[in-house]
Amino acid sequence: MDCYRRSDGPEHFPAAARDMVYETILVEKTGNLATVTFNQPQRLNPLSPQFFIEFKDLLDHLRSDHTCRFVIFTGAGKAFSCGFDMSASAIEDRYKKPGLDTERLWQAFAQDIMTAMENLEQVTFGAVNGAAVGGGFCFLLNCDFRIASDLATFRIPEPRLGMPLSWGATPRMVALIGPAKTKEIIMTCDK
Repeated sequence: MDCYRRSDGPEHFPAAARDMVYETILVEKTGNLATVTFNQPQRLNPLSPQFFIEFKDLLDHLRSDHTCRFVIFTGAGKAFSCGFDMSASAIEDRYKKPGLDTERLWQAFAQDIMTAMENLEQVTFGAVNGAAVGGGFCFLLNCDFRIASDLATFRIPEPRLGMPLSWGATPRMVALIGPAKTKEIIMTCDK
């Protein structure tokens, strides 16, 4: 089993030799299968600015890894992901990233990540072991297949919070489950 770790140096290594270490994601590779675990279980795997930066790096790596054929995305602990990290520190940190200092730039960056995930050449699986809320639910829409345990729940709370759905979630959801079920999920904010 190989673990990917990000290089701290400026060198760009071939995919197989790259050394990546992440704070919010655990990546294990066995043969042609990579398992990507959102790894902040004590906080229900929030999608923080740090997570997005790391996930973008991981997607770039996966895109160039020609030995990997399958990717499983899952969450550590009780949740797949509770969605975007709304803590004060995450909101403050969000606009400190170079080139991502406005909401518009963040939305475009997140949309690009969703598109890159959707367009991975590997076969992708979302393995849901608990709550997949908001942005966590959006990540699942980009997978080729979704597998849910009996404990899995799915929810889009953004409308109840007065927030728009973004990251291309609505058209992806319509394509997967149809317009009627999409409207029901979005308008009711139910699980």
